[in-house]
Amino acid sequence: MIVNYKNQWQNTLENPYRFFFPISIIGLISGLILVLYPINYNIIFWHREILITLYLMPVATGFLYTATPRFFNSFFAKEYEIFLTILWILLLFVFYFLGNLKLYVIVKFIYLLQVFSFVLLRFLKRKSGNPLFAPFIFVSLIAGLMGVLAQVFAVFFNRSEFFLYYHVLYLYAMFWILLFGVGTKFFPMLTLTTPLSDNRKYQILSKKVYNSHLFWYIFSILFLVTFIFEATRYQILSLWIRAILVLFLSYEAWYLYFPAQRKGIYTFFIKLFLYTIVIGHFLFPLFSEHKQHLYHILFVGGYLGLVLIVVGRVLISHEKLDLTLEVKSKILATIFTLIYIALWTRATAYLVKTYENHLKYASLTALIAIILFIIFFINHLHKRYKTSKKEL
Repeated sequence: MIVNYKNQWQNTLENPYRFFFPISIIGLISGLILVLYPINYNIIFWHREILITLYLMPVATGFLYTATPRFFNSFFAKEYEIFLTILWILLLFVFYFLGNLKLYVIVKFIYLLQVFSFVLLRFLKRKSGNPLFAPFIFVSLIAGLMGVLAQVFAVFFNRSEFFLYYHVLYLYAMFWILLFGVGTKFFPMLTLTTPLSDNRKYQILSKKVYNSHLFWYIFSILFLVTFIFEATRYQILSLWIRAILVLFLSYEAWYLYFPAQRKGIYTFFIKLFLYTIVIGHFLFPLFSEHKQHLYHILFVGGYLGLVLIVVGRVLISHEKLDLTLEVKSKILATIFTLIYIALWTRATAYLVKTYENHLKYASLTALIAIILFIIFFINHLHKRYKTSKKEL
């Protein structure tokens, strides 16, 4: 029995998402609930901050701490790394509730620096393996560190001009680049989409260029540059360049326009969210005065919809749940339909007179979807746990 518990604990250490995914759901619910309060500047600030730092960061941490050792064929997360990271997250919750922004920002920088160090150390100590999307991981984390550093200057030295760079680098660029970059592996994998042999001649990149890490470093850095210049008078140009980059990525690396071999719920919603996000990128420069609203096409469709799809896949795969859930589950179909409704409710809220009410409708719709998501996976994990006990 003791040996069994040791094996279970070792298995958990090799799959740190089990620590971080539940924390991220708490952050997600906390950030959405804020919108149900009367809207003011403070609510808007913390709504954005919590959804990035206390929802997406723990999701990314769980994903990177679990997948990075496998990506680079390196050593798994150490106990002290996991618990030290959890400590930073708990301190962020504490300082958020206390309203101490200065300590909150310091801890956030330390937290992000530890995640970056974790990934870098696995890369430097790798035995083999260096996936083509690795440049996106490093560029995204560097963008995040630059963004938090800008926030430090803004908060400690009262330099308001740095808040703009905090917005575009930390709130936008970091997860934009990470999601789209890692998506080059996961979107085709989840849908079993590959370019058909007779269509390969229509691909833009030669195989040699496509397999070049240097090319993807240049691409991801150019992606980052569009965010940096978004904070200047070249905003419109930056938005157009980014739209073209996303369109290129969707064709060349996500294989979005090729037929998927795997049909079902996951494939349908991955493609629906991605098509919507690609179209959204061409709406951003056309209606740049409303981009803070239109950006929710990505925030809700990508940061919520696509991220929950990936979280669900990690749980289904690593916890050995039934893979047909991704194909046939009506509950999952309901969850992602609600998220898609929330996407357009929020993105178009500025068009109606009852603007603030529409923000609340979008938040409530997303909250219902998340509650269903939690119940769905707790139920299936419980069934799996009972089956495992019987097998023992």
